[in-house]
Amino acid sequence: MTALLDAIARVFVAPAGARAEPVAVAAPSAAVCGPDAEGVAAALALTLGARGPVVVCSWAAAGRRAGVPATMGARRLAASLQGRGLDAAATGRLVLVRLDEDPHVAATEAGRAAAAAGDSPVVTAICGPREPAFDELLARQDVTVVAAGETSEELVRLGLAALGDRAYAAPSLGAAASWAARAGLWATPSARRAVTAARPG
Repeated sequence: MTALLDAIARVFVAPAGARAEPVAVAAPSAAVCGPDAEGVAAALALTLGARGPVVVCSWAAAGRRAGVPATMGARRLAASLQGRGLDAAATGRLVLVRLDEDPHVAATEAGRAAAAAGDSPVVTAICGPREPAFDELLARQDVTVVAAGETSEELVRLGLAALGDRAYAAPSLGAAASWAARAGLWATPSARRAVTAARPG
């Protein structure tokens, strides 16, 4: 189990007899693939960043941004990313970076966002069909999650096989859980279940 996956597990499950303590993971990175990837990516980012701002880089997502008043830390990080020419907006604890439509440009932007995020977790949501331009980006992630949604089991298996041994499947979120995560508010219990489903058996 990778350090990132172990951290995901320990966010929710404390060892028997042990006191619950905050989990610190140094600048973890992950990617979520699938039509409903943005909500799962936001939930994953929020669980990895227990207190401070988190970043989701989103490509080809449908729908409007979910917006609520942002924390000071998220506003500062969004301003820093905007200063680097990225389309960044803060909501709650989340900084959402909309990536360029061109997958080659998008992959470069995601790399720039990760480099500028400091110790904030960064999760990339690839909501459209997987493009070869993202291969190098995906290979650099600590873990990749396939947001299964309504996708058939066979297609999910093929997607996992293509992504390698650090890829796991997780169910998509309900509408309320997805909105809360994308607004940067919290990961609801259903969102946490979806995230912890991305742990090896």
